[in-house]
Amino acid sequence: NPIQPVTDSRVSSTNPMLLFRLSIAAMAWVVGIWGVVQSRDVRELLKSPPGLATACLAGLFLITSAFAIQETALISRAAALIFVGYFLFITTALATVGLGTVVRSFLVGSTCYLLVAWIAYLLFPSFGQFYEYTDATTTVTRMGGLAHPNAIAAEASVALIVCFAVMRDRRQGHSIDQWSKLGWALLMILIFATLYATMSRTAVLAAIAALVMLMFDKLYGRRGMLILVGAVTLGLGSLSITMLTTTESVSDSAVAAVTKSNNVEELTSLTGGTDIWAEAISLILERPL
Repeated sequence: NPIQPVTDSRVSSTNPMLLFRLSIAAMAWVVGIWGVVQSRDVRELLKSPPGLATACLAGLFLITSAFAIQETALISRAAALIFVGYFLFITTALATVGLGTVVRSFLVGSTCYLLVAWIAYLLFPSFGQFYEYTDATTTVTRMGGLAHPNAIAAEASVALIVCFAVMRDRRQGHSIDQWSKLGWALLMILIFATLYATMSRTAVLAAIAALVMLMFDKLYGRRGMLILVGAVTLGLGSLSITMLTTTESVSDSAVAAVTKSNNVEELTSLTGGTDIWAEAISLILERPL
């Protein structure tokens, strides 16, 4: 349920796509509540450490949304309720059909989503391309269409994390045939291409942080060091190629390689994050709960 084209009316109560998304969220609530009431397995899963931790997060989200500022109260409370509904739905799915089926369903859905995003991006540019105005004279073209580029990149990042989790499980004794290896390779190419086309550094950094946590115990030893050195070498090599293939100065080409606007202020402000954090802090001080 991640399709949400960027339009002026995307949060309007008359937007059919928004109503469709809310109806799916409502169905998730129904299935989730049914699971909690009817299934002991669901309740046991909620009592597990991951279940309790996520339940506490959901409860915190609900409580704080009750104290949201007036301008964002409706969206905050709706987001909290939707989060709880999907949490209960996923818990019910895990307890009912199992982790393997849930993961396969997710990967199939993510693959279809990313493929449709690429079709829109390549064949219907008026819809599938998102134009970001970084300053008065610079426009950056990113993959959009189905949603904001950051949202599409988030879907690709989660798919990447799930792929690594499955491949890690396969290495622990589960076999994989040649066709499956080809499928995994194609999916990884699709994911990395999407991350490149959406130009969402936030999603990439979040995925890297999650993968470090996922593979933390594998980073020790010879293989872990080889992977780390290889990743650093690849990053530095890509940056060097970008710098050498431009006619700009070394400093200008280095900035251009890691920014969209070719302006170093984009890095020092963490792509506008510092302004957002300052506003968030002022709102927290205004209403701490």
